Amino acid sequence: MRIRRYTGLTIVLVLVCTVISCCAHLCERAGTLPVSPEEDVKRAIETLAAGQNDLHNFKARARFSIESPDLERRQSFRGNLAVEMPDKVRLVSNGAFGRKLFDLISVGKTFLLYYPSEQKVFFEKEGVEVESLPFSVSPSDIVKELFLPEDWACMRFEDVKVVSPGGRRMVIAVYSDGRLTRKLWVQRPRWWLVRDELYAEDGTLRALTVFERYREIGGMWLPTHLEAHYPQRETRMVMQISNVEVNSQLDPAMFVFPTKLLLMAERQRRESDAQNR
Repeated sequence: MRIRRYTGLTIVLVLVCTVISCCAHLCERAGTLPVSPEEDVKRAIETLAAGQNDLHNFKARARFSIESPDLERRQSFRGNLAVEMPDKVRLVSNGAFGRKLFDLISVGKTFLLYYPSEQKVFFEKEGVEVESLPFSVSPSDIVKELFLPEDWACMRFEDVKVVSPGGRRMVIAVYSDGRLTRKLWVQRPRWWLVRDELYAEDGTLRALTVFERYREIGGMWLPTHLEAHYPQRETRMVMQISNVEVNSQLDPAMFVFPTKLLLMAERQRRESDAQNR
């Protein structure tokens, strides 16, 4: 894998995995509240589900920095982000004088990533593994994890256990087939999600995301400062979003894979296969 040659790709993946898991979280007030664990779990999940249902799309400006062993130093970027729930993302990062650094389109489990300066395109369809890709996690998987980590409306309360019920923050654990899959830190009384830990099948921590600086935007509370940590990849990303617009009219063409880039990706793939023979 040519990871060091395309380190910008690592940046994109971590960015996309962090941006906005903010869809379903609400406000803070000081003080200790009366605790009823079962009722609080129900209210927390119902609030997450309501936020998920209310947020149809959003667009924003994003500033982010990333630290990773794949990078010689911490790098900072800015870009325009558009998300249509539950699984469409468009992220364009621009450099000096408006020069496009990369362009990412992700729809479901299919994504396209384009580097204009190198005329390099990566394209992956659902269920198709491309060995030439210089990363081990699909952007579409990361997008799903943060934009729709769980279908909260379908969550079974018997799969959710209270770890720590008291104070302003309640910690709850989510299980699947008896296995711990996630821990959530939910802040009372408006049930903001402030921390999310995702666990692998072997019990190791895969990802940790922190959500801070909630703002009321379009009648919803969204975090505007996000941090993502990937312990196994020793990678950390910090993001701030601004100029956020929710439930606006997004151009459907934003999430269409350009034919020109699809043809370019296919040609580059054939050339790579020929060189590896």
